[in-house]
Amino acid sequence: MIDKEMKNQIENALYNYNSLKLLKDDLLEDVAYIGMTSAYNKMPGTVNFGNAKENQFIKYIDKTRADKWVMVVDKTLDYFKGTGNDKILRLRYFEKRRHVYISNTLHCDPSNMYDRLNDTLNYALLIAVQYQLIKIV
Repeated sequence: MIDKEMKNQIENALYNYNSLKLLKDDLLEDVAYIGMTSAYNKMPGTVNFGNAKENQFIKYIDKTRADKWVMVVDKTLDYFKGTGNDKILRLRYFEKRRHVYISNTLHCDPSNMYDRLNDTLNYALLIAVQYQLIKIV
C-alpha cells in the first residue's frame, strides 16, 4: 500500500513533469557544454578527484534527480498507454483537472476513476523504487 509521503513524492513528479523535463534537458546541455567526462557513470559513493567543477555538477545532478523522475513518469505513461489510465494521468496532473471533469470526460464514475488512478500511482511507485528515488521500509 502506498503511504501519503510516497504518494506526495510521485504526485509532485507528475505535477512538475514539464519543468523536470526542462531541467533534465538543461542539465544535459550543461554537461555537453563543460565537456564532462563519463565519470558521472562511476560507482555510487566513489569520488572523482580529476575535476572539482565536474564533481560539484555531478552532486547537483544527483541531488535534483530530475532525470530519474522524468523516466518514472515516461515509463508509467508508456505502460498505461491506450488503457485510459494515461488519459487520467494527463488530465489530472498535466492539465490539473478536477475529478468531476475527468470522470465526465472519460464517462466513468469517480470511484472507478480513483481506483484506476491509484493503480497507476502504485505502478509509478514501483518504478520509483527501482530508480532508488523512494525507499520502502
